[in-house]
Amino acid sequence: MIFFDKNTAIAVVGASHQSAKYGYKVFAYLLNNGYQVAPVNHRGGRLLNQVVYRWLKDIPFPIKMVVMVVSPSASLQILKEMTALQIRQVWFQPGSENSELIEFCQNNQLDYQTNFCIMLTNSRQTSLG
Repeated sequence: MIFFDKNTAIAVVGASHQSAKYGYKVFAYLLNNGYQVAPVNHRGGRLLNQVVYRWLKDIPFPIKMVVMVVSPSASLQILKEMTALQIRQVWFQPGSENSELIEFCQNNQLDYQTNFCIMLTNSRQTSLG
């Protein structure tokens, strides 16, 4: 089971500066609803007055969960970085996962959620994909 609340440190991988993209919407939603959230995008910079980190390893506080808002082709590298950093929970936004990524999660004992938008969840427990 994945459980998260406002004390859970969350990284949003694929956070975007473009307000029409889900990477922006997911990050803004979590931030505006009081979650401890770090945006991650290889371009860096700032987003909604927050530092955008290029890599998970650059975040200066421990992350408990990663929200993937990137294409499946970009996700495997992130999962490997998560494993190295001992981050055990990943939420795949719809369209960011595939069978190879799910298999990686299962083989590496990562808790994961698929097929459900995190913006439709409000601090509740959910079943794993």
